[in-house]
Amino acid sequence: MSNRNSANFAWMSALTILLGSFLLFQVQPMISKMILPWFGGSPAVWTTCMLFFQVTLLAGYAYADVLVALKQPSRQLRVHLPLLVLAVVALLVTGTSGLPNIVPGDSWKPTDGSMAIQRILLLLLVHVGIPYLVLAANAPLVQAWFARRYPDRSPYRLYALSNVGSLGALLSYPFLVEPLFATDGQGAVWSGAFCLYALCSAVLLLNLARLPGSHELLQSDEVDASETSVPEAAPVPSWGTRLTWLMLPALGSVMLLAVTNHLCQDVAVVPFFWIVPLSLYLLTFIICFDREQWYSGRWWAPLAAVAVLFVSLGMVDKEVEGAFSSFTGMDFSLDALTDSIQVQTGVYLAMLFLVCMVCHGELVSRKPAAGRLTSFYLMVAAGGAIGGAFVALICPALGDTVALGSPFRKILSSYFELNFGLLASLCLALSVTCFGWRWLEGWSLSIGNMNVWRQLLKLSCAQLGLGAIAFATWAQVTDLESYSLVIKRNFYGKLTVSENYSEDPGYHGFALYNGNILHGYQLQQGAKRNEPTTYYERTSGIGLAMDLLAPDRAKRVGVVGLGAGTIAALGSEGDEIRFYEINPAVISLSGVHGVYFTFLKESAATCEVVLGDARVQMERELADEKFRPEQCYDIIALDAFSSDAIPAHLITAEAFKVYSQYTKPGGVVAFHISNRYIDLVPVVMGLIENTDWRPLLIEHFDVGNGGLHTASSDWILLSRDTALLDEIQAYLQQRRELGDRSSIGYVPDMQGQPPIRWTDRFSNLFQVLHSPDDYNPETAGR
Repeated sequence: MSNRNSANFAWMSALTILLGSFLLFQVQPMISKMILPWFGGSPAVWTTCMLFFQVTLLAGYAYADVLVALKQPSRQLRVHLPLLVLAVVALLVTGTSGLPNIVPGDSWKPTDGSMAIQRILLLLLVHVGIPYLVLAANAPLVQAWFARRYPDRSPYRLYALSNVGSLGALLSYPFLVEPLFATDGQGAVWSGAFCLYALCSAVLLLNLARLPGSHELLQSDEVDASETSVPEAAPVPSWGTRLTWLMLPALGSVMLLAVTNHLCQDVAVVPFFWIVPLSLYLLTFIICFDREQWYSGRWWAPLAAVAVLFVSLGMVDKEVEGAFSSFTGMDFSLDALTDSIQVQTGVYLAMLFLVCMVCHGELVSRKPAAGRLTSFYLMVAAGGAIGGAFVALICPALGDTVALGSPFRKILSSYFELNFGLLASLCLALSVTCFGWRWLEGWSLSIGNMNVWRQLLKLSCAQLGLGAIAFATWAQVTDLESYSLVIKRNFYGKLTVSENYSEDPGYHGFALYNGNILHGYQLQQGAKRNEPTTYYERTSGIGLAMDLLAPDRAKRVGVVGLGAGTIAALGSEGDEIRFYEINPAVISLSGVHGVYFTFLKESAATCEVVLGDARVQMERELADEKFRPEQCYDIIALDAFSSDAIPAHLITAEAFKVYSQYTKPGGVVAFHISNRYIDLVPVVMGLIENTDWRPLLIEHFDVGNGGLHTASSDWILLSRDTALLDEIQAYLQQRRELGDRSSIGYVPDMQGQPPIRWTDRFSNLFQVLHSPDDYNPETAGR
């Protein structure tokens, strides 16, 4: 019977730690996806959520450390059981219809774009704070209970099992949970599973407390079960060892969040790009903690160093190409590395995996005896929280500057956490490579007391390492270098204002960049200041809609995304143009009282700016009982998709329903879909499938004489008024017959490709990825 009870306890431990770890990581993308649209689809939503989860994980590990210190299982039971009950009650309080649920209600939707980080942290604290704290304590507690029950067996295999559960949770979310369950269903299923976990945890601790002669957790690595003498206590780790427990996971956390930020800024903010980096991060934990033999610094560290150098090479591709051509006289191109989003994504993810393998492999090689595992996990969690705070709080705070006073401020205003992490990772990998190769001792040739080959090889490695660090440092500084007037970085991204062509009055102007993407250009010479430029010229899609829709009367226009405010230059006297902008920094630069861009101030139309996410604000305005049909828009222009990272929640079926309700009969919904990597035509076509809306794709080509004030653009105009779309198409055809080939309008030809319908529940980005070389304006539309 004793053996049977022992086996049951082992299986119950495995089930509890597996279920708890699954729920711990399943809730992360789940609730982050729920609140993502409320905060403009910013990549920082995930970073902020990760900060909360890492800090709460630290609190959970600290709680586990304190609870285990109580020694007696009966005392632990009196503390832990009420906390489990409190967590279930918290889910019932925040749930609906008397059932547990973590889905936040509409009352949590922000009224504007301010204090985003504080609002997210408060929301998470209320809805998942206590349950997540309990789940965070799960892994160290169950391992401590297991070590108490089986003092002669290592509990670290359970840690690997917990990471398997975590990885399963992450991978199942985008492929199973997200496509199959609506938001409310996801929250209800997770909450029900948490109640089951709470029951398993309580039963496990009750069984431990009822064991006859239950003894305290032993403070040693291994104990012979037949021994009756008290074993020696495990040695106290040095402060140097404890520091590595803190700094190695901190570096891994920095790299995880920095790479995730980079991917989201370059592609889109979707759960897939949260989950893949986090899954690789967890996979390194699984590999390293399952068996120490899986990690060998002599192989993983050099690979990590090469990967970091490869990423650094991509950051200075133009400089390297120029230097190579000057030195050799031959053409050399790195376009295959820098122009393909698939290749870039693969390179960054491979680099993240290799760096985390070194961080976590070196961490595991320094792990303590089982008796000190809770303090070990506490330090690991603290390191992760430090890395999360560095990326989510410290870096944006340092970068929130108005003017540039020194190169140091330029660096702080950029996304320097990735550059910092790359340099730190390279130094770590090279130090392990040069000074951790114990296997070289077998290759040495002794002359006296000197191992010649080993010393020479180490010296050569050190010299190569210094050269690699010098190159990587130059690459990071070059990547951060800026000649801008203003750089602003906050929760919503990085804005840059630059002055261009100051020596040429005809082209002289200010440019606004969001990340690396041009978001507007204003000429500075006299009457040209109010001339529509870049993607908004008169023959662009939005320019044609503004000029040809009801030209004899005033129009109401809603614009999603302010940018430089260039659309205001298309307005006429009597028009009302309302811009929706979630980023306060954009408003300070381009609003009615903008410092650098004066399109709104000098427009003939009446302009106003609403601070907040456009979809949330429109939903709130439509729900207002004072709303009247005459307040609907003649034109809604969605100008939020030209950045590398697109807010997917603004182009879903649910979002288009809002736009449809807010558009007057015969009005136009205009989507600006110019994008280097994403073809949104199938997605827009999916929005109007089986409806009475009709599309017209307007491609405008850059046929100017140079300068930033002209740019190619793609707009899709949607309207129920087919006569208006026919008029626009005929107008463009007439201009082409007269020799003006700057624009062309046509109904998109899907060429057998089915429309793609995105919803709030699911959007598959890989269906619409394309290479920048796929688009050829010379043959477009023919």
